[in-house]
Amino acid sequence: MPQLGLELKAMTTDYMEFECMACSKMFSRLWFDISRSYDRVHYKHPRAPDEVEVSMSEGIGIFCSAACLEASRDRVMRDQGVLIPRVRPGIEPIECCAKCAGPVDMSDWHLTFSEALLEEQAHARVGTHEFEYLAVVCKRCAPKFGTMRSIEIEDREPSSSTPAKSPSGLMEKAC
Repeated sequence: MPQLGLELKAMTTDYMEFECMACSKMFSRLWFDISRSYDRVHYKHPRAPDEVEVSMSEGIGIFCSAACLEASRDRVMRDQGVLIPRVRPGIEPIECCAKCAGPVDMSDWHLTFSEALLEEQAHARVGTHEFEYLAVVCKRCAPKFGTMRSIEIEDREPSSSTPAKSPSGLMEKAC
């Protein structure tokens, strides 16, 4: 009877390769990213976590290190026509627009800029290690970005979230 030989082979994974926008270094697997997307927050019951729905996310900056991200962040945002506010937004019901300082209803679609530390994982998946909002932009200031209206038209389910309003019905937040 012939002997069956068992051969163990190391699994190899091909990772995407990127070029740092700051130093032009080629790298893979782990990267720092600045993204632009349209988001809305679904506010849940106080004991359940809020959910952020993201549409049309696009990377606008990719960097090999935190140092390259830090050195390029302001330029990337300036190229988008948006400056990072002194107080960065979170996901409170009302945040401040980075362009006009007016209120942004976070439960409705709005333009968002964020940065993250990302890692390519098996099966073409990407894991997020760190995430931070850089700026949000209200509907009045966002039309130059072009696609917010198309999201509203395609949106088939109205947001189940309720924006923060005062008893008089006006949104509250000192921006």
